[in-house]
Amino acid sequence: MKQLFILFIFLSTLAARAQAVASLTPAQPVLLTDSLTVTFDATRGDGGLAAWTGDVYVHTGVITPASTSLADWQHVQGVWGQLIPRLKMRALGNRRYAFRLKPSTFYGLAVGERVLQFAFVFRNADGSASGRNADGSDVLLPLYAATSRSYVSHQWANGLLTVTASDGARLTAQPYAAAVLRMGFYPSGTPAVPTPSGAVSAAAGPATGTVSNTPARLRLDAPGISLVITKNPLRLIYLRGTDTLLAEQPGYFETGAARGVRFGLRPAEALYGTGSRALPLNRRGQRVQLYNQAHYGYGNGETNLNISIPLVLSGRGYGLFFDEARPGYLDLGQADGAA
Repeated sequence: MKQLFILFIFLSTLAARAQAVASLTPAQPVLLTDSLTVTFDATRGDGGLAAWTGDVYVHTGVITPASTSLADWQHVQGVWGQLIPRLKMRALGNRRYAFRLKPSTFYGLAVGERVLQFAFVFRNADGSASGRNADGSDVLLPLYAATSRSYVSHQWANGLLTVTASDGARLTAQPYAAAVLRMGFYPSGTPAVPTPSGAVSAAAGPATGTVSNTPARLRLDAPGISLVITKNPLRLIYLRGTDTLLAEQPGYFETGAARGVRFGLRPAEALYGTGSRALPLNRRGQRVQLYNQAHYGYGNGETNLNISIPLVLSGRGYGLFFDEARPGYLDLGQADGAA
């Protein structure tokens, strides 16, 4: 019988990430002066352009720290209803389209200006038909900012490993029970003290585990599970024996006021759980909200039905439980099919 391994994750402010409507290549641009390609699949999302056979255009902007909401686009490119030839996408066939841009010059960004997310609506020339997410919302592609964090120091005391990063953020790892780790992520200036859980009634077991330290890596070995922390860049890798269960890509990130963690997925990996939703049993490819709310008169495809449970179970034999009461979301391979 396969044993289930659980990561019990606490974020001081939580945000975690249907098949993707659009994607960026590369998925994690290093610089805003790099060239990016956005690819749009008209058969996905709300399908507003699925039957369209003419030209397709991008209507786009960026979400920056100056944005007051996710609808407050900055540096908007395009005027709705007007045909602008430079915004025409290249047809790839099978209702797929691509557009290449260099963010710094395309959006007219100021030197040093931060971008949190790229925002898109795909449309025909006059805007009478458009392609968006399945729920009708704008297509937002996050820019994850987590590539520069590195290890500074650590402390192992009373069964709690605390690691300080170069930006002042800290993470904690606590062997909670056999094959269970409780992880905490704390922005700079936030006390790295695990708070009582509002959902888990079982108390932590006796302090167990050993920590080993090398110039390149820190390792915590606990009963049934191990954690490897690469130091530069700072990344977390979870192991079952010699088998890599889960690896951060790029890991803990901060996008505006949101905080989250990002993990890589195996090509055929299935994901289950997340609560009541009129979605396929395998949740991979979905983006679901972690916030309880009633939706009446729903049909297939409804992503939120009264009760959300912040638990994801992988067919590879591990689980992720997000112990966080504030609203958030889980992106289970929608924005990036590999994460």
